[in-house]
Amino acid sequence: MITIQKSAIGTAPGKLDFLGGFQDGSGGLTLQAQTQAKTTVLATEGSDPILSITSTQRGQFKSEIESFKELLASKPSNSKITEWFTQFEVPIWARYVAACVVLFNREFGWQPNKGLAFAISSDIPIRVGIGSSAALEVATLHALEKLSGQYFTDRRLAEIAIELEREIIGAHDDVLTQLSSAYGKPGCLIPVRSRPEAIATPIELPKGVTIIGFPSEARQDNPRNAHNNKILKAAKIGEEIARDQSDSVWEFATDIQPSRYLKHIKPTLPESLTGHEITEKFPDLSDGFESNKTYLIRDAFSFSIFENHRCSLAAQLLYGMAHNSKRKVTELLGELMYQSHLNYSLLGLTSHRTDEMVDAFAQAGADQGIFGARISGFGSGSAIVALVDKKALKIVRDLLKSFERDTGEVVPLIR
Repeated sequence: MITIQKSAIGTAPGKLDFLGGFQDGSGGLTLQAQTQAKTTVLATEGSDPILSITSTQRGQFKSEIESFKELLASKPSNSKITEWFTQFEVPIWARYVAACVVLFNREFGWQPNKGLAFAISSDIPIRVGIGSSAALEVATLHALEKLSGQYFTDRRLAEIAIELEREIIGAHDDVLTQLSSAYGKPGCLIPVRSRPEAIATPIELPKGVTIIGFPSEARQDNPRNAHNNKILKAAKIGEEIARDQSDSVWEFATDIQPSRYLKHIKPTLPESLTGHEITEKFPDLSDGFESNKTYLIRDAFSFSIFENHRCSLAAQLLYGMAHNSKRKVTELLGELMYQSHLNYSLLGLTSHRTDEMVDAFAQAGADQGIFGARISGFGSGSAIVALVDKKALKIVRDLLKSFERDTGEVVPLIR
């Protein structure tokens, strides 16, 4: 018996946050970089009536294809897709791939003739906040494009991936990552803005300068999402107070200039409030606040304002850089990274080990070609991004060796 197969391969990189933080919803600018680490998805349409999803990192999921085709034919809502996943006990990691097929079918009407198999390989570490799930989505959608011969236009691929992330998986992820993974440019900084999501022209780095990234601690099965969510909620309450007290109208928090914030808004914000106080003052927004916990209202709200200013300044420095000012611009970029990291640290969003590693880079200094470093991503805080002279890579490797102790070799993620 002859088995007829048709296959296609899609690839996508991870990302590192050079600057930018928990700005989803604030209208803020984030500067990201693609990693050399990437995810590859091989999609195969064959005669075996099975839906098969196999990952070198996670394992395998198999199901009869007919029930999946019935799901496709029903043009299901996102909630119905989730119900099907639950009914057939699809593991979370496999849901990303299966949901890509459903949304691709919704967009183009394509479905496999018989069976459909996916083989996933990746060297992007999971649970370190560098976009492993977004890379999986983008790579899967690219593979489906090639397999079907039907392609997304403009930024529609990223929009599909964002919808999948928000409404089907239900993960609170950096939804801007899909844009930089799908439409960024290797070796450049990628300006991505939230609300509305948009990506600008990638920015080239000065000659001889590169971006590196690496894990700063062991992978964590249970990232400190509770504290991250606590900061997000505090920022939301700060925004409500600021809107109530402000005599001007603004759509997003990042529309506020830092000078205006310092003069007119910061004095109106409480440094902190307990969950009990928030419930009393904001009953409509009090869901999820623990009465005995203290929320850092002022610092949480102000972060997106100042981080957006840092991102905008960094982008403009690079866009308008004169040849004889490259070194000074690079040093200014590094200082912005250190300021950003310090703000994260003051909010309790880093770890002691991550702070130690960033401090070691700061002590090495620009004279040795190490310009700046900071935590990358808003998650478990287990990856670092740094701006360095290419000639300083040996110094970087020597620095990292002193941090290998408990967690083994610190493996670079980029460059």
